[in-house]
Amino acid sequence: MLTFLVYVPRYNLSWLNIIVPSLYISTVSFYLYTMQILTALYKSYFGTEPQEIRKLPGAGSNRTYYRLHDNERSVIGAIGEQPEENKAFISYTKAFMEKGLPVPELLAVNEDNTAYLLEDLGDASLADMLFKEKEYDEKGEVYQYLKMALRDLAKFQTIGHEGLDYSVAFPTDRFDKQAILWDLNYFKYCFLKPADIPFREELLEKDFLSLCRDIEALPSDFFMFRDFQSRNIMIKDDELRYIDYQGGRKGPCAYDVVSLLYQARADIPQHVRDEMLEYFISINSDSLGQTATAFRAGFDKVVLLRTLQVLGAYGFRGLVESKLHFVKSIPFAVKNLKRLIAKEKLWRDFPQLNQVCEFIAANERFQTLEHKEGLTIHLSSFSYMKGYPVDPGLNGGGFVFDCRALPNPGRLPEYKQLTGMNQPVIDYLEEYDEVSAFVENAWNLVKPAVENYLERGFNNLSVAFGCTGGQHRSVYCAEQLKRRINDHFDVTIDFLHREQ
Repeated sequence: MLTFLVYVPRYNLSWLNIIVPSLYISTVSFYLYTMQILTALYKSYFGTEPQEIRKLPGAGSNRTYYRLHDNERSVIGAIGEQPEENKAFISYTKAFMEKGLPVPELLAVNEDNTAYLLEDLGDASLADMLFKEKEYDEKGEVYQYLKMALRDLAKFQTIGHEGLDYSVAFPTDRFDKQAILWDLNYFKYCFLKPADIPFREELLEKDFLSLCRDIEALPSDFFMFRDFQSRNIMIKDDELRYIDYQGGRKGPCAYDVVSLLYQARADIPQHVRDEMLEYFISINSDSLGQTATAFRAGFDKVVLLRTLQVLGAYGFRGLVESKLHFVKSIPFAVKNLKRLIAKEKLWRDFPQLNQVCEFIAANERFQTLEHKEGLTIHLSSFSYMKGYPVDPGLNGGGFVFDCRALPNPGRLPEYKQLTGMNQPVIDYLEEYDEVSAFVENAWNLVKPAVENYLERGFNNLSVAFGCTGGQHRSVYCAEQLKRRINDHFDVTIDFLHREQ
């Protein structure tokens, strides 16, 4: 009897329209359809149906992976929303297998490239080891695995590149200006804007174009994995195997080296990064397409680009989609950014980008998300005209109190240049009983929540007050609540008047 240990959420089903045109598919129907595809693939290859299908934990992609097995074997099944992306992975895998490169064996593919079966490489990844490693002894296992990964990378970039069919590459066959700008705009729209980082857009665009020109000028006749990081490096029988290269394209070989050594969450010590960089240059000097000196000169610009792209990814998955794992990774990416800030020559052609990065690197909010212990209350005031604030704790939101029904001192000329922190505004608001009642009611809601969060060991609670301009009423209410919290609880308060 086949056991399904999986819940499949509703997906974008546009890729099914060749099979079921104009048919509405419910969550349950899609679940059954997914199981049917994987079961049919399994049976077509092995001759029997799997006894169990188990959904594997998701990562940062829209593909869904499953482990299918019976008493004799276990394989990985993949379902992807984007047939073109799947086609790239399938084509690359076949080519790499023929060249003896260490990728999972491709077992079966369905007719429309929406599902495939792969060799099961297990659950152990290089990331598991890097996240725990502290010593990085030159004779140690992790140190040697890093060198092994760089040796394999050099082979993928050169041997894997020879004769590879890039016509299947998705979404582009080359890491060109457009692809680089996608990464930079990812950073702008998914990190800078959601996090309310100030910048001058026209100047930042100018710096983006300058960085594009520099990156595009690097030798790029190599296979670029695009996401050569430790989560995509599996360990099986003491050997490394590589997955998730469906975004591969032609590009500079430095990009993948950066992806591995500067993976934010791995937090590899800088001296180890430097040693590994020199090791990669030494084993690959004849294939760099430039001198070792020139390679090193362009390397930091690639580190900068990759760091910005990673911040964009963490911003989208964390600040926009509120996935806590990605939020907790932000301080590690900012740590990489700090190292770059000290390199004055790097920023010569990127003055606005330098200013933005220095602001991020100096902002305590992006340095403490991972490390604060106990309960932190993120308390803020804001203007509804400028949108809701981002929840820094990223539990998906918290209390938001609308102060716009309260008397508005901003309508009176004598208060226009003042804020809710100035005594004349405080005196004005405290003349009205409804203002005091509003603050009291907010406190009566927040107080038991704080008590509950402390009892349950939670780390974050978000409370925000909004008014029209974020200047008077919301500022006053936030200040009053801050005073009450400090009087009653031993907690950390992350306090921000956003519009001030």
